[in-house]
Amino acid sequence: KLQCTFNFPEPDETTAAINHAQARGSATATAAELEDIHKLRKKYNELVNFTVQLTSERDRLRTSYKETTKELQAMRQRENISGDDGKYQGSGGSTMATVSGGFPLWQVMLVAVFSFLLARIIGSDLL
Repeated sequence: KLQCTFNFPEPDETTAAINHAQARGSATATAAELEDIHKLRKKYNELVNFTVQLTSERDRLRTSYKETTKELQAMRQRENISGDDGKYQGSGGSTMATVSGGFPLWQVMLVAVFSFLLARIIGSDLL
């Protein structure tokens, strides 16, 4: 067992006088002080309401995020797209460089080469 002792400093006369004045002053608060307290309470209540609104919005967004990820997983399963590399899994198990709704890589390359050659031919005729 550990033995602990707490040594609190003895309040001096100045500290005792300040505490007594504060206690006496709070009992006879002026109208301005009461108005300040009222304003602070109003601000505190507004802050609490704002915090509650933010918390509810956070919870709503979390729920929406979870639902959206579930829908995305369901779509991936329906489309038979793997989530790791984003490549389409064909019926034969071969992987082609395409994503649902996109163009295969060979088509993109073919169009690029065709466009380059066409531009060279048109460019040489103009000069």
